[in-house]
Amino acid sequence: MRKSSLCEFLLFCMSSSDYFLSALLNDLNEPQQTAVTTTEGPLLILSGPGAGKTKTLTHRITYLLAKGTDPDRILGVTFTNKAAAEMRSRIFALLAMHHKMLHAIRPPLLATFHAFCLRLLRTHAPLLGFSSSFSLFDEDDSYSLLKEIMRELHIDPKRYAPSLLAHTISSLKNELISPDVYLQDHDFDAPFPQTVHRIYQRYQERLKGLNAMDFDDLLTHAVVLLNNKNTLLEEYQDRFQYLHVDEYQDTNHAQYVLIRLLAQKHRNIAVVGDDAQA
Repeated sequence: MRKSSLCEFLLFCMSSSDYFLSALLNDLNEPQQTAVTTTEGPLLILSGPGAGKTKTLTHRITYLLAKGTDPDRILGVTFTNKAAAEMRSRIFALLAMHHKMLHAIRPPLLATFHAFCLRLLRTHAPLLGFSSSFSLFDEDDSYSLLKEIMRELHIDPKRYAPSLLAHTISSLKNELISPDVYLQDHDFDAPFPQTVHRIYQRYQERLKGLNAMDFDDLLTHAVVLLNNKNTLLEEYQDRFQYLHVDEYQDTNHAQYVLIRLLAQKHRNIAVVGDDAQA
């Protein structure tokens, strides 16, 4: 290609990209435009239902892609597979406004918190003493194991309802409270904390022996792994330099710590939420 032709081609691509960015922003009001174009540093977007929070987030991700950000450097997390699929669909629809963008850009990783942690653990679970092919227990599997442990420990299910114990253990995991931490923080003169600790400790031991994790373990084990392995944490921080969190008001403590760990190096994080629902 002649030099003049190459210059004309580059100018065409630049003007075409500028047109796409202009069209992308014209679809937003002024506060949304500010949120979309503020790509460096932490950003909190608060608004009520139906005010376009998810729209702003997906436009922001598309804006980063159109500006040339490597898709592998972008992470979007939410709470349901349906919501993640909706975000993905919206981004594809925006990229389709410019067919060259649609064909040239790979989608970034958009997933639920648990799906993201599962991906991480499938690769790095051996660092925690699990194989990468660990089993994932659903609610029924976990409940059956819990009742089996209660029988082993001769704990009366009429005195301590299995459903209450399961809920308590799940809540402890979401607060990143391990059996050892629970032991340190509670008065074990009372029978209920004693019972919770005995079951919780045995439950985790049995899961480990079965090379299995439950749904809550995905978050807790991912946080433990990133907290304890600085090289691995830095690897993920450098990979995901632009973080996006939908429905931020619904995050529990474990999810908050996970996001904080990933974002603390580059600090390019955008979260959207409704403080009235918090």
